[in-house]
Amino acid sequence: MIKKTIQLKIKEPDVFNFNFLRQEYSKTLNLGIEYIASQYPKKIKQSQLYNHLKPMVALPSSVLSEAVRLVRSRWITFCKQKKQHIKTSIPHFKNAVAVSFNNQNWTVHKISNTYFIGFPVNGSKPYFELALSQKQKDVLDKLIQKQIRPCAGQLLERKGKWYFFATIDFPEPVQISSTNVLGVDLGLNNLAVCYDKEQGKTIFFSGKEVRFRRTKYAARRKLLDKAKKLHAIKSKNKERRWMRDFNHKLSRQIVNLALKLKANINLENLKYIRTTAKSNHKQRQKLSSTLHNWPFDQLKRFIEYKAKELGIRVNLINSSYTSQECPKCHHIDSSNRNGNVFHCRACGYKSHADRVGAINIANRQPDDVVTASLPGIVYPSRDGLLGTAPNLRVAQTGNGQRASTT
Repeated sequence: MIKKTIQLKIKEPDVFNFNFLRQEYSKTLNLGIEYIASQYPKKIKQSQLYNHLKPMVALPSSVLSEAVRLVRSRWITFCKQKKQHIKTSIPHFKNAVAVSFNNQNWTVHKISNTYFIGFPVNGSKPYFELALSQKQKDVLDKLIQKQIRPCAGQLLERKGKWYFFATIDFPEPVQISSTNVLGVDLGLNNLAVCYDKEQGKTIFFSGKEVRFRRTKYAARRKLLDKAKKLHAIKSKNKERRWMRDFNHKLSRQIVNLALKLKANINLENLKYIRTTAKSNHKQRQKLSSTLHNWPFDQLKRFIEYKAKELGIRVNLINSSYTSQECPKCHHIDSSNRNGNVFHCRACGYKSHADRVGAINIANRQPDDVVTASLPGIVYPSRDGLLGTAPNLRVAQTGNGQRASTT
């Protein structure tokens, strides 16, 4: 199943009761944390915490149960962080915290072409009219017809407007059966380079806008730091929101390209990208760590879940030597790459270095193991390893010959 959260705007909210519910919910969370902390290191069961809080707060029982679960979850996380010697403090909840509901305590009704949502508020379950787009109406129609399943929900206020965030389970689509592969190489100068294995075409997604924005925000932080306006530095999250929006748009472009080409996606494993992604001296001097703070893992997650919704398979590929291996003769040498230029020392093949990385990622399988061999060592053929060991792709560095390829 695929979980998606949709934001439903409440047209005419009961502001007084909503504020009261939120304040009681916040009060319950903080009382629960105080009680668990006072009993520490004694373990408190969920039923024990529920019975302790029940006479102290005015919450519907279903909402109180969700509050108890949240308290215990946050406390367990706090204890784990303490054991790992991570600097942290006892959890505290603000008055503006979102109120949680389980899947059985919120429902959607439709009268004519008007949609209403109901959830427990102060001992009753009133229904509130929703202001929806056509796309949201289509989703709620499927929910009413029980084609999809409801999960958790949250009531939240943003800038004076009230929203209900509904999490819904969607069935997974049938995966696209295709032999074509779209290799995606991620980096700093070019955030993404996509190579269509079937047609041999390459598409570059430049990082110029990212560099401009990150430099702008870095300069602004520096000015605020000199002016001793530390609160302004910490409280502003405009850059983070922009980064998230940019990653959403970039991931959508990549997934739409794969859908158009009817191709699955080969994406490099990003585990070591902080050490493998290189920047030149000018970038390091001017931008410091601004580029290396780019959320590549967020981009990967966006690509994965967007592709999953469309039935496109995403394979994580070992990125070892992708920028050093020649896609033509498979010779591996660190001197093959010089900046953005790839020039194979063995066969003379030339191309853009990031394009070469995308080609190698497209040509590899998820279980391929790529290593640079040492002279005098004989490696077994890959054909003899099928079913018994991972795929082995070996290339010589220096004067030796390549032992085996995929």
